[in-house]
Amino acid sequence: MTGFPASAGHEFDRRAFLRLGGVGVLAVGGLAVLAACSPVSPGPSSTPAVPATPTPAVPATPTPGQYGSIAVQLSGIKTIEFAGEYLATTNGYYATEGFTSVDLIAGDDATTVEAALTSGSALVGLSTPALTAPAVAAGAPLKIIGSIYQKNPFCFLSLKEHTPIAKVSDLKGKVVGVPPGLRAVFQGFCTAKGLTSGERGSGRFDVYVVPADDDITPLEHGRYDAQLSSLTRGPVRATFDGYLPVVLGFAASGLPFTAATLTVTQDSIDTQRDLLKAFLIAEIKGWTDAINSLSKSADLAVNEFGKGLKLDLFEQTSEAAAQNRLILTDDVNENGLLAMTRELVDASVATLAAMGTTVAAGDLFDLSLLEELYLDHPELVVPFQLPS
Repeated sequence: MTGFPASAGHEFDRRAFLRLGGVGVLAVGGLAVLAACSPVSPGPSSTPAVPATPTPAVPATPTPGQYGSIAVQLSGIKTIEFAGEYLATTNGYYATEGFTSVDLIAGDDATTVEAALTSGSALVGLSTPALTAPAVAAGAPLKIIGSIYQKNPFCFLSLKEHTPIAKVSDLKGKVVGVPPGLRAVFQGFCTAKGLTSGERGSGRFDVYVVPADDDITPLEHGRYDAQLSSLTRGPVRATFDGYLPVVLGFAASGLPFTAATLTVTQDSIDTQRDLLKAFLIAEIKGWTDAINSLSKSADLAVNEFGKGLKLDLFEQTSEAAAQNRLILTDDVNENGLLAMTRELVDASVATLAAMGTTVAAGDLFDLSLLEELYLDHPELVVPFQLPS
């Protein structure tokens, strides 16, 4: 099937699709939204959702360039997923906070974020607890210091036109495309749900696995039944291509945890605390801008940071709208971007245990930097218009 024809009627449909947040799914309930309980990161009292305001101005205390250059390991290629980092670069927030440069390193299948951090090739990495927790359990001295997403983005994407998979039991006997970097996430889901899994031809399993990547063309061509994807990508792409996506979300299946987590080594927390807080300020300001300007974010992804990837501007804008649904919650409006409530931390740890990795909250998370930052700069807590 082809994408939307360039006709007035279909252009209207695309605009309507974008207003709905970019993800048109046939099935399966929404993501679990966790209510605030004993917030880890303090913030102002609960504020009603109001139209988003411009990025707050925070007086710059660092001297220009005092923190030098640092590297940030991204979890994938340079798509809209890292819009906040693009805006923090373009709008000069990293420079204002004392960095001469911040190198955004695109992710690949060869090096995990956790390996980049422990090897010293990056100071900060964007990952997910589902990948960081096993590394910590194995002895890696890593801590999550903030989370961009507040909701679990992972899902199994299938298509109504082929083999719709709307519930966990529908996965039995099916073939699933899994990107190599997410194999541990897939295995964790199977463990939590009591499903056996393995390669086709290697035995009898509940679910069969084949390699995949972010491209859903093989799924659209019926080469496998479902694909492990993100709610911000696969369903948007399928709708853009004219298919009817069916989504089985991890959170809707009882497995809530965060993603797009900012991860560092314990040593950097101990020895470069002020640098990390300066970086977090720039991140908060960059993501504030990204949330408030989908068009600018998409333009930077398509025409600058992701130039050469042949990204589609409309699709990236739609993905940015879908991404906001994972970022913005009442808790964020109360406590600030990147902050996590105690309930969200505990839910993530419980989910990880169900997926086969037992780790204490204090061994995986250190949100004290954000606590200190928001105490010093309460003006950074900006209420957003929550997605309907």
